[in-house]
Amino acid sequence: MAGKRAKRRQRKSNVVWIVGGLLIVVLVVAVVVLANGTNAASAPVVASPPPPAPLDKCGSATCGSATAPVTLDVYADFQCPYCKAFEPALEQLTASYIDTGKVKLVYHNFPVIGPESVTAAQASMCAADQNRFWMFANDLFVHQGAENSSVFTPSNLQSLAVAAGLDGAAFKSCLDSQKYSSIINQQLAEGNQRGVKATPTFFINGQIHEGGVAYSQLTALLDAALPK
Repeated sequence: MAGKRAKRRQRKSNVVWIVGGLLIVVLVVAVVVLANGTNAASAPVVASPPPPAPLDKCGSATCGSATAPVTLDVYADFQCPYCKAFEPALEQLTASYIDTGKVKLVYHNFPVIGPESVTAAQASMCAADQNRFWMFANDLFVHQGAENSSVFTPSNLQSLAVAAGLDGAAFKSCLDSQKYSSIINQQLAEGNQRGVKATPTFFINGQIHEGGVAYSQLTALLDAALPK
C-alpha cells in the first residue's frame, strides 16, 4: 500500500513539474514577443533633410504642363520596394520630358500593402498642402523599411516632415485629421477600375504597363506616344 501511495505521489510530482515547465515556456515566449513588439513600435527613424532631387520643384502630385501631349499616370505604394526602384527613372524625366512640356506626370496613391501604406499616402498629401509633394515622396522612398515594420508611424512621419523643412504643426494637424482618407480611397477605387493589380503600375496616355522599368525603357515608351 505504501508503495502505491509513493507511486501516486511521484506521478503527481511529475505532472506538477511538466505543467510548471510549460507555464515557464509560455511566459518566456510572451515576454519575447512583447519585447519585440515594443521595440518595433518605438523604433524611430533617423530623420535628416532629404537629398535634393529633380522633381522637388513639383509641389503637387501632378507635375508638368496641363497641355502636355503625353500623360504618365503612376500608381504606387510607398512601402513597395519595386516602386522605390522605379522612382529614380521618374526623377530622370524632369529635364528632357517634364520641363520641356512633353510629359505630364501624375502620381496616384495606391496603398495596398498595409496600414502604414495608407498613413504614408495621407502624409504625402499633407506634404502637398505645403507644396512639397515630390520632395516628401522621394524622402518616403529613401526611408522605406520592411513592410509594416513601424517605419511609417505618424510620429516617424512627423519627424521626417520637420527634418524636410515642413511646418510641423500644420503637418501633424493634417495627418491626425485624416482629411485625405476619402481621396485616397477614391484613388484606390479608380486604380481598381483601371485594372491596377500591383504596384507600380503606370499608364501612358491610358495604355497600361505593369511593373517598374529602366529609364531607357520608359523613355522609349514615351517617345512612341509623342506626336510625330
